[in-house]
Amino acid sequence: MKKCDLFFTEKINQIALDFKEVALSNNPTDKKYQEKIAVGLARFSEIYLETDSEDLDRICSYIEEIMDIVALESSDGQLSSFRYGFEPK
Repeated sequence: MKKCDLFFTEKINQIALDFKEVALSNNPTDKKYQEKIAVGLARFSEIYLETDSEDLDRICSYIEEIMDIVALESSDGQLSSFRYGFEPK
């Protein structure tokens, strides 16, 4: 496993754990999950500029899979902003 793959895996796993924390809380809400997405995406900031488009797509895809598990329909534009730098209209 390449060093960057390990980095991505650790960061994605942390987002899953963050979602688990919300899911097990007394009042899980879309907003709380979306806040965890923001925190999770921020963890990639140190390597964002060196990350190729394929890896950015993969990160977003994994987060979408985690969102599906908790039936979260929207990242509130965060994934688009992370991937493309803006939210498409």
